Amino acid sequence: MPLQNAPIKAVCSESDGLQQKVGSLMEEYLQQVYEDAFDNAYAHFTLRKQEDPAFTKEFLQGLLDSLYTRQGNNWDGRGQAKDMMQSGMIAAAELVLTEWSQTA
Repeated sequence: MPLQNAPIKAVCSESDGLQQKVGSLMEEYLQQVYEDAFDNAYAHFTLRKQEDPAFTKEFLQGLLDSLYTRQGNNWDGRGQAKDMMQSGMIAAAELVLTEWSQTA
């Protein structure tokens, strides 16, 4: 009987290792999605702040408020990657607003 269970244990052990590797790769991917979204949004917001007189703190605050609302309304099931992208955009908007207030 123990010999019959040996291949099953080996497969289960390999499966656990594979799940850990996939989980780690997914975390790395999600972190990259967040960082890319943050970097792109931050660059976009700071460039608009410099070049577009209509881009005010109030406008950016309104955009941030709408991002907060969308973040809490996940009725469309956008998934982890879209959630991370949204979180990166929120963090960038918050940082730009904070920097804007400190320089004013």
